[in-house]
Amino acid sequence: MTKPTVPKRLLDDLRRLIAEERQGVASTINSELITLYWKIGLSFNQDCLGERRGGHGKSIVYALSGQLAVESGSGFAARSLRRMIHFRRGIPKGSNCRDSVATIGTGSRDYPSYPLELVRRKRRIAGF
Repeated sequence: MTKPTVPKRLLDDLRRLIAEERQGVASTINSELITLYWKIGLSFNQDCLGERRGGHGKSIVYALSGQLAVESGSGFAARSLRRMIHFRRGIPKGSNCRDSVATIGTGSRDYPSYPLELVRRKRRIAGF
């Protein structure tokens, strides 16, 4: 029994569709994660620090990370939470987070406080 021949044009079209959809999914996920991380930083700054910097915030970050990392994964470890807090400071409170993020770029060189795990996660998602 011989294998049926797959039309090259159909195969190419399907590959293109899959690649486009993967990119769209990766972009949507990345955008939602960035918004989530910004909101976490905003909540922490408002609720714990009152929009000022303080030494007591460090112990709160460790306590929060202990609970959040167990419930939601290692992406919410203390180091990641600190990055979210700093990331929030880079985008003003009154601005639209999504519009501001669109101007940042996709690498940590474009924005030093950009959470590096987002760059790594985006690369993994894009490759599925």
